[in-house]
Amino acid sequence: AMRVLYWTDWFLPSIGGVEVFSARLLPALARRGHEITVVAGHHREGLPEETDFMGVTVRRFLFHPVLAAHDVERIGGLLGPSVLFHLETSRSKPSPVLLTMHSPVMEDATRPDTLYGRALRSARWVNCNSQAVRTDLCQLMPELRARSSVIYYGMEPPGLEPRPRPREEPVILGYGRLVPDKGFDLAIRAFQSVLHRFPRARLVLVGEGSERIALERLSRALGLAAAVEFTG
Repeated sequence: AMRVLYWTDWFLPSIGGVEVFSARLLPALARRGHEITVVAGHHREGLPEETDFMGVTVRRFLFHPVLAAHDVERIGGLLGPSVLFHLETSRSKPSPVLLTMHSPVMEDATRPDTLYGRALRSARWVNCNSQAVRTDLCQLMPELRARSSVIYYGMEPPGLEPRPRPREEPVILGYGRLVPDKGFDLAIRAFQSVLHRFPRARLVLVGEGSERIALERLSRALGLAAAVEFTG
């Protein structure tokens, strides 16, 4: 059995892709006998500093409010899940680090003087949730080819028996925050080739975000406005 300190900025009841996945992964690891402690931040008032989540200990700290307030004295007393606090604590308690990448790689990853670059270089192994993310990472940092891999997020099989998919009028669902990191612009561009084979296909994008207007503009510019639906 392992002792795992799981660092994450947000954890349930905060809702997001990483939060939902973590809530499934960590109890499953605990059931296998591993000792899991989550170190997370407070995202709203009223959350306990320590709680048990299905056999997993969750400890919360005021990382983000303290950083936002530029409170140097309180920063010195925190242990923290953000990259800044992780790097500071690893000096006194070094341990093997597995870092998971689940977003597009930013250019400053190549710089050893950034928090991003320091975190990547300090990791014993880097896991990516897609081949695209790992390809970008290894292009920017070729030395990570030897200590990185791809593990796709696992999901439980659906409880309903799937029905045959409509071939002539398929509907493709995109669900998430409409922000640059999610790559919905790529989905819209790729949908052009789908329409060439299935002229009655539809792309339904569910969500809100800063890129919605730009994505709607892109769909019109590509002549896809009638086939792409933004539901909010």
